[in-house]
Amino acid sequence: MLFAIQLTCFNQYAELEGINQQLQFNVYFQPAYSIDSKCVAFNNSKAVVYLQYLDAGAVKEITSEFQYYSDRNLTVEVKSVANATFQAMALLSRLAYKVNISGQLEFPGSFYRIQNTQANISNCWSDLQLKYLRVGPGAYLSLEAQPNFCAIRDPVLEFQYLVSGEWHSIEIKANTSTGPGGFKFPYVHLDTKFYQVFKDQLNESQQNEFNMFFEQFTIDRSLQLRMQMHYTTAGSTLIKQIVSQVLVTQSDNNQYLENIKVRSIVSSLGFDVIGEFSQLADIDQKYKVQLQVLFQQMQLELYNDLYNLAQMLSITFYFREENISVLQLPDNLQMQFFFVIYDDETIIHEESVFVDVIISCFTAMNIIVSRSETSVVVFPTNTERCAKLYSNGLPIYVEQVLQLDKTTVSRTTFQAMLKELKFEPRQFYKLELGRANALTTSNFTLAEGDFYQRQKAYISKAKSSTMTLTYVTNNFEFFNNLDIAFEDTATLLYPTIGIFGGILIGIIIYISIVTPNLQ
Repeated sequence: MLFAIQLTCFNQYAELEGINQQLQFNVYFQPAYSIDSKCVAFNNSKAVVYLQYLDAGAVKEITSEFQYYSDRNLTVEVKSVANATFQAMALLSRLAYKVNISGQLEFPGSFYRIQNTQANISNCWSDLQLKYLRVGPGAYLSLEAQPNFCAIRDPVLEFQYLVSGEWHSIEIKANTSTGPGGFKFPYVHLDTKFYQVFKDQLNESQQNEFNMFFEQFTIDRSLQLRMQMHYTTAGSTLIKQIVSQVLVTQSDNNQYLENIKVRSIVSSLGFDVIGEFSQLADIDQKYKVQLQVLFQQMQLELYNDLYNLAQMLSITFYFREENISVLQLPDNLQMQFFFVIYDDETIIHEESVFVDVIISCFTAMNIIVSRSETSVVVFPTNTERCAKLYSNGLPIYVEQVLQLDKTTVSRTTFQAMLKELKFEPRQFYKLELGRANALTTSNFTLAEGDFYQRQKAYISKAKSSTMTLTYVTNNFEFFNNLDIAFEDTATLLYPTIGIFGGILIGIIIYISIVTPNLQ
């Protein structure tokens, strides 16, 4: 038997809270001030709350079970509400409820306060990213994000970038022909995953803004970017605003960088960017390239001929001054590498990629060569991370190369050696490599003779060669030493910090290429 009585077991201050990102409602009940004995009789009983709302003129409801107690405040959670239902309810300013206790006592009520069912303007999107295609007839900007629940109608959107304290805007228009997830009308926020701007669909003024954005972005790769939305809600003409910062910016077409397979290591003097740049040989070699690194809000750049770049395995970006503090940074950091192709003064292609950064465990490595051996003087950072990394020893590869004339094809390897390197907590120490460490494979043509004959020939030809190159590498270190000390001048190296491994257009031999067995 159901008691349909004119009473309520709760006072008039029932509240409803909508939790936007969880698609959940919380109902807060307080006991009536003069509670009816019938309510007390059903203490500690099963109950059901019905949240009622109007949809297209019809009363609809969602339900949740709870345990009823007559002597305390209650919180009833209505979880896993369907997206469409939550959105429809969040647009309404009036909602009612009905409670049924134990299938026998039922009474209606209305909410004194409804809160947080409108847009949460601080978190309408998660991880807003900008992807772009800079040049060509299909040039575009694409703002991509995972939408969170926000009750939004009639949105007007702009992409904005900050220059000299002033925000510049590019309008984002709805596209009726866009695919699933694209910005279109009628607008459903939870279904919209990307907002696109196509340059060829903009008027002349907006195309100028489009071009200006990329001009500024080339100068400052950490340019502040955001998406701004103006919108209304149901039953209101008040225009509201959401502003969301762009967290990641990257190119949407990396046809070259995907093949180059870029990696990077940072030392106290700069970044070595390592990759298979020979993959660029198929591009017209008349072009020039601009190479940029963005790391921890620090931007470094180089210019080079594409022909030269295609001959390399690494590029070094030097800091303006030595930076020992960079070696104390934690693991799992990334840098962004930009690759821009120019035809005269015009940019014809741009790509960017995020690269894991390996932090060196050494501030420098110096080379000493004698007739009987080659020594590497290492200067460790003495950090806990590096001591642990090298605690059991790691193989280190050393290759002595001379470029005998102006052409790269004249490069000849005189020694290729492999030895285990262990970490020692000292200011510097020496790793000695001799005949027992010699390998018969190398990256360039190996000079004739046995170990000692090659060592003697190296010393003899070093002074007349165009370039001396010594590579000291493994999976965590990439040093390229151009200056070599021979036995009679070796003592001059010890009081100094040493010569950093790396040159502006140097070559570094990546350990997985030169010695696959080290993997």
